[in-house]
Amino acid sequence: MVLAADALVYIGDLTPSFAQIARVLASGGLFAFTAQMHDGEGYLVGADTRYAHSKKYIEETARQVGFSMRLLNLNSTRENKRAVVPGLLCVMSA
Repeated sequence: MVLAADALVYIGDLTPSFAQIARVLASGGLFAFTAQMHDGEGYLVGADTRYAHSKKYIEETARQVGFSMRLLNLNSTRENKRAVVPGLLCVMSA
């Protein structure tokens, strides 16, 4: 299992990271992570200087590297200045 909690907010393009994680995971291995989310396309740097990724971008990137989506839930992962930050909780398998 690879776990990345509140780490992907520091990475824009997830393709290289997803590809390397897929490469090292054994068949059936799990990749679980949280991500800050936005409703647009792709990824962007928010006003909080953290990367936010769209749900569609994460799904497409996972599919490109061969992951199977096990769980993709809308879930706030943190607060910023007392406001809930939209997020995703994801679990994928190799």
